[in-house]
Amino acid sequence: MTMFSRPTTWNAWCRSTPGGSGVRLGISSYTYTWAIGVPGYPPERPLSAVGLLRKAVALGVGLVQFADNLPLEALTPDGLDRLQRVAGDLDVSIEVGTRGVAADHLTMQGCAI
Repeated sequence: MTMFSRPTTWNAWCRSTPGGSGVRLGISSYTYTWAIGVPGYPPERPLSAVGLLRKAVALGVGLVQFADNLPLEALTPDGLDRLQRVAGDLDVSIEVGTRGVAADHLTMQGCAI
């Protein structure tokens, strides 16, 4: 077992291990459910989409999945532009998680169908 001195080495290790090609560690908006908020229990200062990107960097992972508890469609066009810019600056990839596969829902999520 290899010991890591820095969390950022995890993604490199996953890609370099036999059979590990393309494997990336990441976090989801559900990783911080209570910090984002749940119906009836809003936090005093909810974690934002950009804040979640920064959490990923602090943990040394390069992937964030936004699920239905922090929906990207709720962001303004400027908010989406900022999220994309910050993700690029931080070298963090974004995945969109969704609940359901109805065509209108996927179109709203920005998926090409």
